[in-house]
Amino acid sequence: MVAEAPGGGYDNWGRLVGRHLGKQLPGNPTIIVENMPGGSHRIGTNHVYQSKPDGLTIGLVDRFIPGYQLRGEGPEEGVRYDANKLNWLGSTATETQVLTVTSKPGVTSWKDLATKDVKIGHTGPGSSPHTYQLLLNKALNLKSQPIFGYNGTASILLGMDRGEVDGIVISYSSLAIQKADDLKSKALIPLVQFGDARIKDPLSGMPPAADELFKDATPEYQQLLALAQRPFTWSRAFVLPPNMDAKMLSTMRAAFMNTTSDPEFLADARQLKFDVDAVPGEQVQSLIEEYMQTPRPIVDRLTELIEADTPH
Repeated sequence: MVAEAPGGGYDNWGRLVGRHLGKQLPGNPTIIVENMPGGSHRIGTNHVYQSKPDGLTIGLVDRFIPGYQLRGEGPEEGVRYDANKLNWLGSTATETQVLTVTSKPGVTSWKDLATKDVKIGHTGPGSSPHTYQLLLNKALNLKSQPIFGYNGTASILLGMDRGEVDGIVISYSSLAIQKADDLKSKALIPLVQFGDARIKDPLSGMPPAADELFKDATPEYQQLLALAQRPFTWSRAFVLPPNMDAKMLSTMRAAFMNTTSDPEFLADARQLKFDVDAVPGEQVQSLIEEYMQTPRPIVDRLTELIEADTPH
């Protein structure tokens, strides 16, 4: 179950793993990939959380899924899961996202966002892309506008083609696959990159990292950026229902890691231009448990900023 619409990065990662995971599992089961978009991946996560712990349901969900719960969201906001009780299978990659705009508004640098009217498409308020855009606006005095209501990266990119919005925050690996020609022609311009890794592709124009731009920001905004970027350490996280048998969980985690080192899987990933940087499920579980212990004042301040940037 991929918690996003077909055609985006999560969908491509889900189908890639789905093609190869079965041969690493006992009985070599067939893997069927279904899409369950909505609620910035909350709907799909809720589905996995409520599924039987029999090993027959696997989800691929947004890296920021624990963040909604961390900020105190509950059933009214769509959070009907507990990130600490979910069983994290592992992550295929630690990625870099980029704030990218079309050439239409005449933007060539992130500094232009201080004066030009630029609309950035998002699934919903508080999603990881919206959080990055919001923090850039606040810390650097920029004026880009969030536009909500899309059901995934593919629909936002289509919205950019239609002129509905001017930009997107997207994983660079997905952008390079889906919009390589536009990067080459400079019809799309990456402005800022987020995450610990650094983009090496010359087509990107090597945009500055948010960490560098925040060096002169207040300590508060530096803390908020660190909090927002932490989920990049489990960028493409696969997840299982809670209350699984320990032996079954261990078997599935081992199968996942065996998949990510399988030569046929790696060759398939190279065809998609995906960089595999797998993180074991036990490590993802530990990282998320630590993340969920973030001091309340930092979390509350981020929540306050997101709510203020949300249409009512």
